[in-house]
Amino acid sequence: MILRCKEIMEMRKFLFLSMLSMFLFSCDKQEAYLGEEEQQETYEISFGMGNFDASVITRAANTKTVYGINVYYDKQKDGVQDDIYAYGLFDDMNYMTITLIGGYKYRFVCSLVRDADDHLYYGPYSSNNFSGYAQPFQLSNSSSTAVQNRFIIGSSIPYLSGLSEGRAVIQNTGSSGYTTSGYYPSLERYYGEFADYVPRSNDRVIIPLKRTFFGNKLIVNGIVDGKVSVSCKVGYDEVWSENGMTEDYQSAGSIYSYKNVYQCWKEENNLAATVSYSYESNRGEWWNLSGSKNVTFKRNVMTTITINLSPDLSGGSVRIVEEPLGDDNVITLNGENGSLEVVTVVPGEE
Repeated sequence: MILRCKEIMEMRKFLFLSMLSMFLFSCDKQEAYLGEEEQQETYEISFGMGNFDASVITRAANTKTVYGINVYYDKQKDGVQDDIYAYGLFDDMNYMTITLIGGYKYRFVCSLVRDADDHLYYGPYSSNNFSGYAQPFQLSNSSSTAVQNRFIIGSSIPYLSGLSEGRAVIQNTGSSGYTTSGYYPSLERYYGEFADYVPRSNDRVIIPLKRTFFGNKLIVNGIVDGKVSVSCKVGYDEVWSENGMTEDYQSAGSIYSYKNVYQCWKEENNLAATVSYSYESNRGEWWNLSGSKNVTFKRNVMTTITINLSPDLSGGSVRIVEEPLGDDNVITLNGENGSLEVVTVVPGEE
């Protein structure tokens, strides 16, 4: 019996020592692992923007360009850089520096708005009591974002959720100080991405950007004893309208950002729109005219739409002519008692 008790005690002692040894070994491994993490290399990099004429962006000293940047990395090291690492909202490129951890690949997403101080609303918005930009620079967990000119880094942080979308909150002189734009706000938007980046010491990352907007100019000739209204729609979304014109009209030209900024950047897609006009004559309703024409807007192209009204014509024919003009076309429609001419003009390089 006494021998049996001694065997049990020895067995318990052996098990205790074995468990203690495993515990200490585990601690040693954890300390070594943490030490390895702490010694992981970091790299400080800065940013630049490419593929456009920088003088266009900064040509006026009193204008402000706002840059929104999301930084993603492949946290799981599976080749997909979709985990948020940092975000930043800047109005000064000199502060665009960030520290990256070695051993990961990174993807940078940037969108900017030129002349933001003249067009975008900046102030308390929605439920926020602090001043900031709302769309397109709102955070995923907030309706607006303040310009801090620094990157916010963390493993559980929000991100700038409107960089790939066209909608914007525009400043105005009304009581609220702002209004939410339609899907095609009159803004100079730029977008770009740079993926599969491996950090290097003292590196400068150039994010290639494209203009993600198109231009439009309207000319109306032949308004006599009446008024003309013209509208442009993409599907059911109105891009612009001019109403109640009583004399010949020529606009200075406006630009409009795409509804889907990311798709415009990635696919160079054209935008199918419909331009409609109506002429209401003071002579009587039998002199009224109306018509419409499908128009294709293209990224980085100014499209001039000329409507020539001829109220005294009793008839006519429809003729569509397409002539190459670079990558664009000239389309002419001669219709009953009026004509609609669309002329596209290729601007300078990006």
